[in-house]
Amino acid sequence: MIVLDKPPGLPTANAARGSDSLVIRLQGYLGSGAFAGVVSRLDLPVSGAVVFAKNPAAAASLARQFRDRTVAKDYLAIVERRFPAPVGEWRQWWDWIGWNDSDRRAVARVQLAKDPSGPDAQPPPGCLEAETFARVVRRVGEVSLVELRPATGRKHQLRSQLAARGCPIVGDRKY
Repeated sequence: MIVLDKPPGLPTANAARGSDSLVIRLQGYLGSGAFAGVVSRLDLPVSGAVVFAKNPAAAASLARQFRDRTVAKDYLAIVERRFPAPVGEWRQWWDWIGWNDSDRRAVARVQLAKDPSGPDAQPPPGCLEAETFARVVRRVGEVSLVELRPATGRKHQLRSQLAARGCPIVGDRKY
């Protein structure tokens, strides 16, 4: 396993031909023919730890751990406005997230509670459930430092869930 610190603005993988990415940098470091399996990803504007596998067996094992949700993922984000919770109190979110191709954005539909018999028990067409735990770590003026622990791994999950609650990540132009 290899873990790299991805800077903001650098794609994890799948960059346009001739463009830079974390995968390209790793393959350049490892040398030609070396295996570098992408196990986790971060969105373009996000910085943090990204996991790679050094061989196909490790890639399969790590992918299974992420899929089975045995890997803990913790994120910190500075969000606009005062996050709607007391400092230090964990909140659990269950939302439906769908992808809007024309805007290239995830759209979160906020649920107030998870109720298997309620009207939101079945996903809207094209949506998947997104579960996240969130708490305010600190507030300074009209911004909040929020700790996030996603239990699911949907595309743009945290960014869309925060924006849907009126607290987009500072500097996130898409949301």
